[in-house]
Amino acid sequence: MRKDYQIIEDTSFEINEIDAVEKQWTNIWDKGGWKQRRVKYFKYKEEYRVMLPFLKKLQPGANGLDGGCGLGEWILFLSKLNFNIVGIDISKVLVEKLNKLMKGYKFILGDIRNLEFENDSMDFYYSWGTFEHFEEGLDPCIMEAYRVLKPNGYLFISVPYDNLRHSLKSIFISKLKVKAKIKLERFYQWRLTQSELSHYLSRNGFNVEKVKIIHKRQGIQRFLQQNFYMCPTSFICRLIALILCPFIPGKLIGHMIIAVAVKVKN
Repeated sequence: MRKDYQIIEDTSFEINEIDAVEKQWTNIWDKGGWKQRRVKYFKYKEEYRVMLPFLKKLQPGANGLDGGCGLGEWILFLSKLNFNIVGIDISKVLVEKLNKLMKGYKFILGDIRNLEFENDSMDFYYSWGTFEHFEEGLDPCIMEAYRVLKPNGYLFISVPYDNLRHSLKSIFISKLKVKAKIKLERFYQWRLTQSELSHYLSRNGFNVEKVKIIHKRQGIQRFLQQNFYMCPTSFICRLIALILCPFIPGKLIGHMIIAVAVKVKN
């Protein structure tokens, strides 16, 4: 388990975790906004392919929670499967915009470490790239997920993968930092291995059904960006990633890991 940091550009004030996450998603909205055309491709996403066998076991009208809903696109996509999904996010700007734009869907402002839902009220809970953003660790998020899920309810989460490339890079960077003057940094996220994520889930009462490395292509694109200064969304970068993807092991280059866990009956 490894920490990632961000360099603080404005050192005139200290920003806490909550404000930093809110600022991040507000900036994402301001840059791109919400684009419905993205949603039609979600059925090809690795997250959905992992979720699908378990979602098929749920009844129509099952209650779901999107923890850290971001732009709300997953709610739009999964609601078409006749699930009742509530989105929660820490960005006030984001939640206000989504409630105005997406009539008929529910978005609430809140902290996933302290949910307003009752015990045993959700049939499933999913959260993409959110649990890792609290320096205290993943336990508070997972404990809250366990509390609100019904017995035998499903938890689907993805977190950044501490792959072999990152492990080797961190050793090299740590040596450079000793010799160089370090810029002011703040905690950004945790990066985990498959076994570490499984351990977090198990010790909080979940049975782990599956843990899988995903987003190899994105990992390759990020590698090309960081080491060869290529634009990760450019045609040539995406083409190289597509060609290399089948030949590079996920343990070396995978960007995220996804886990499926079930709440054990009390």
